[in-house]
Amino acid sequence: FTLIELLVVIAIIAILIALLLPAVQQAREAARRTQCRNNLKQIGLALHNYADTFSEHFPPPVTWYSGDPESYWAGSCQPWTRSPGYSWRARILPYVEQTALYDRLHWGQTGLHTCFGGTSQQIADRNFVRRQVIPAFLCPSDPTDPVQSGRAGTNYAAMKADGRHTADVPACGMTGAARHMWVNKQNRGGLPHQGQAMREYSDGLSNTIMVGEVFRGKQFRRMCGGGSNQNGRRCWEWLESTGWCGVDASRPPNDPRRDEITWTDSVNRGNYGFLPMSSPHQGGVFALFGDGTVHFISESVDLTVLQNTASRAGGESETIDMQ
Repeated sequence: FTLIELLVVIAIIAILIALLLPAVQQAREAARRTQCRNNLKQIGLALHNYADTFSEHFPPPVTWYSGDPESYWAGSCQPWTRSPGYSWRARILPYVEQTALYDRLHWGQTGLHTCFGGTSQQIADRNFVRRQVIPAFLCPSDPTDPVQSGRAGTNYAAMKADGRHTADVPACGMTGAARHMWVNKQNRGGLPHQGQAMREYSDGLSNTIMVGEVFRGKQFRRMCGGGSNQNGRRCWEWLESTGWCGVDASRPPNDPRRDEITWTDSVNRGNYGFLPMSSPHQGGVFALFGDGTVHFISESVDLTVLQNTASRAGGESETIDMQ
């Protein structure tokens, strides 16, 4: 080979690599999307297996620790020790091949922290469980570190509400119509605060969103009135139930306001309380419906239609056109 011929060969190889690389990346993402969808199907099967075991009731999104105050904002424990309890994901551990972790949670015995009377072994077991990455609870398309500050995250959150509520929150320094809380209608969603019987889904399980995707790196997690900013940590722990890991139908999937990841921007721009479904997927998100099917919901979905599909017993006639 002459030098010129060698350079030509190198150039051709470089061009071929440049042409093939996007195709390889697309193939990998397609595989990740498929796995993400299959994870939701596995969760749907687990929810139905749970319901078969517990008198046709789905798991509640929160299971209070025995020994905790009735309200986790009350009592003598310091604020940072309080917790709203175990999530619905913890309840379905035996149905996603994680019975050993389920048994280490000491259900109904004590609170998570010694402030509530928990023994050192019980607390150590819970801290061990909370660090464990559960593949079925993570979408491989999300590049966010699955473990942050000793807590393993999740990409799948309960549909708690079909809307949101505007209210003054003086404790957080937020007053006026521009300040928002999502608590209104939170018990009308597909998987609300209390466990629901299958018979209560009068809109039909096939017309009700139960679980939606969450892009963990695109939202803050901070309880108002205390604590520090913890940006980029939405759904950073699968074990415990927190409002910041729920989803609602207040905004369409992948709404730009989910990117308001700083507390100041979020409050000043009226974003506090929005918990839309979100994902790294182009064009929309995957959602699990009550009948166990998984559908892709477009970012351009009509908001009213989305909210109709997020409620379990609203009596609405128009729901999402499935994909």
